[in-house]
Amino acid sequence: MISAPVLPLPAMIETLGIFLILASVKNVRPVAPPENLTILCQDGINMAYWNHSGSSTNVLFSVNIIRFSDGKSVFDSNTSEHHINISDDTAPMEDVYYFNLTAWEGDIRSVDVRKDFSYARDYEGPEITSCFMDVPSLNIMIETNGIKFRFPHPQYKQKTKKMFYTVHITHDERKLKLECPPEDKVCHGQIQLSVDSIEKCTTLEVKGAIGGILYKTSKEVCNPVPEKGPWPIYLFVVICVIVLATLVGILIGAQKVIKTVIERSSYYVPVSLRPRRTPGATCILQPEFTVSSCAQTGSTSLFQSPEDSPTESPTIIPPDGCPEKTHFRIPARAPSSDDQPEDGYEARLKNDLEPEPLHGLEVL
Repeated sequence: MISAPVLPLPAMIETLGIFLILASVKNVRPVAPPENLTILCQDGINMAYWNHSGSSTNVLFSVNIIRFSDGKSVFDSNTSEHHINISDDTAPMEDVYYFNLTAWEGDIRSVDVRKDFSYARDYEGPEITSCFMDVPSLNIMIETNGIKFRFPHPQYKQKTKKMFYTVHITHDERKLKLECPPEDKVCHGQIQLSVDSIEKCTTLEVKGAIGGILYKTSKEVCNPVPEKGPWPIYLFVVICVIVLATLVGILIGAQKVIKTVIERSSYYVPVSLRPRRTPGATCILQPEFTVSSCAQTGSTSLFQSPEDSPTESPTIIPPDGCPEKTHFRIPARAPSSDDQPEDGYEARLKNDLEPEPLHGLEVL
């Protein structure tokens, strides 16, 4: 019978250690790496943002930035936030920065995540986040024969090289290459094109470099619409005045026509049927015969006794004064047996009311 070989003691200890290590590694939960790492860098302001899918709240993130030109670490820090400001340690320069991010949970770390970014014009590419400096105060003037532009020199009177830049019009892919020395306070230029070729709006993009640092800006350019001016308002006012004047003229003309028709038709109405106004009374029809004048030739009133009437000269009464006072002889009432003798005031009143014979009444 063959017995199994016995391992020496050192070999047994080594095997047991390996077994324990494998068991501990098997029970360790890995840390998820950061996700969606994004770097926003413009005009010297540089920020990094990311997400993390881990459920633990004790996760720390380690950030390390290395400069490409010399391999030096320019930034090293830990944070529990999902963003960090790195502007002070990553100044715009003609170089590339390597941004390394790692998640830590206790002594366990995740896989590193890396993102490169640069302000250099020569390091543009899909794998590198391109940063740029702003071109300040781009001013655009649209004219009939082209587009003029101007902007202050970003590095005026500084010890830098010339600014070489390209102006790009997006609607026809036209590009204009220009340069601006540091002695020039303002950089300017003009693109020759017909403004009518711009249907609605286009974009003018200025892109250049100073000392290898990228500068860029863009602005929308729209075809100017000619102003209508105030003439529609003036036209509306003139039309309103003409319409009102026409209406007033029609009303005045209608009144004149109606008045003329009435005057002409009144000629065919007999004079005796024409209505006349009596002062102090309503309009009545006059009798067919009228008294043109009334004159009293006697000194006695027609309805007064000789004793009550003062001596007066004959008075001419105009026709308008007595339009309806035509007098006719009234026969005296014959005495009857029923009449009773009267005396005093009643007898006198009765005598005064009896008409006297008309003398000298002229009817003209």
